[in-house]
Amino acid sequence: MIYLAFAIWMMLILLAGMMLYRLWTRLLGHRLVDWLLLPGTVVSELAYANGLLLTGRPAAGGIISHAGNSYAPGQVPTGKYAWTISAIASLVALAGGCAVMVLVAESFGRDILFHFFLPWSETLPTELPGGLEVLSQQGKLIALLTKALWQQDWLDWRTGLFVYLSICLAVRLGVVRHDWRVALASEAGLLGLLAGLGALGVDVQGPMEDAWPLLSYIWTLLLSLLALTLLLRGIIDAVHIIRSKSARRESKYDE
Repeated sequence: MIYLAFAIWMMLILLAGMMLYRLWTRLLGHRLVDWLLLPGTVVSELAYANGLLLTGRPAAGGIISHAGNSYAPGQVPTGKYAWTISAIASLVALAGGCAVMVLVAESFGRDILFHFFLPWSETLPTELPGGLEVLSQQGKLIALLTKALWQQDWLDWRTGLFVYLSICLAVRLGVVRHDWRVALASEAGLLGLLAGLGALGVDVQGPMEDAWPLLSYIWTLLLSLLALTLLLRGIIDAVHIIRSKSARRESKYDE
């Protein structure tokens, strides 16, 4: 069950990151968002390009999106076995993003993760009731994350760096500029790889359980950003509606 639980939380994180990326690109454009998320953009796109090279396909195309285009030319596999090649490249990108995220957390994020996770101290839920209970506590998780960030020393450069890098890497953890279905298939591939290693006697369950604080942090961070983005989008839409109604009234008066 631990593999299934891990897969579900990874899927939620990937979906939240892809949704957030699409919301931001609609507000700001693909090119600007890629620049704002530059560390995550570089890790994701370079890992994806290396995945293409592993399959023998060329990895031409830019790291930053072209204006008005969410796909980098030359980065989308075509022809025979295109879907399989894209899935392999996406798997490499996902594995690379996870590895860099763990490295960043170990280097800069220990204090934030400690203050965030200590009051909660839940283990990775491997059964349905436990998973549903965690999902019902999303407000509590957001409050714990807000408190943990508030308690940090923001004059310490490592605090801001970790928060920024974790946002960049979390949003770009999946291959958001490519087929989202392939991104989810790559997660299944990663899960299959972990299960295969476990079958060979490699201890993978321990690291998966140890990764739960980081998974909780990433999920809560993305959920908080999604809530803020949707609130901002709602305010912008409301302003546009009010302005359009005002313009219509003025035009009627002019007539």
